Amino acid sequence: MTSKTWVVPSADHMAECAAHLMLAWPTQLGRAWILGLIGPLGAGKTTLVKAIGASIGITDITSPTFDLIHTHWGLDGIRLVHIDLYRLTSEAAVLGLDLDYYWDDPNSLIVVEWPDRLPNGYNLDHTCNVAMQGSGRLVTFTS
Repeated sequence: MTSKTWVVPSADHMAECAAHLMLAWPTQLGRAWILGLIGPLGAGKTTLVKAIGASIGITDITSPTFDLIHTHWGLDGIRLVHIDLYRLTSEAAVLGLDLDYYWDDPNSLIVVEWPDRLPNGYNLDHTCNVAMQGSGRLVTFTS
């Protein structure tokens, strides 16, 4: 496992971090690429997803806390799937989302907030820990 950490002084600087994360995205993987976002409420996970989306031409990203899944289409037919599992407390509830539909799509970039709630068998390609550090954030990408 390798890790890279960025100190992000403000939300405005999250785009630089997202650009580095997107360099790790293999465009010919043959399946979806799955990134798990770890961090407490308010740490900036959705802000990071917005920056990732902006890097592929998506500007209308909001938190899927109540909808659970938001799907967006970006440049070159890339589908960004933003999943927030915070409100789900059982494996059955997560399984009811039919995540296989997204996991099997080779044109999808899937970002999962609260990935610790995923059932066994739903593997992540990478994780990104977003931690508060004063008025900024500490973002650690692990592959």
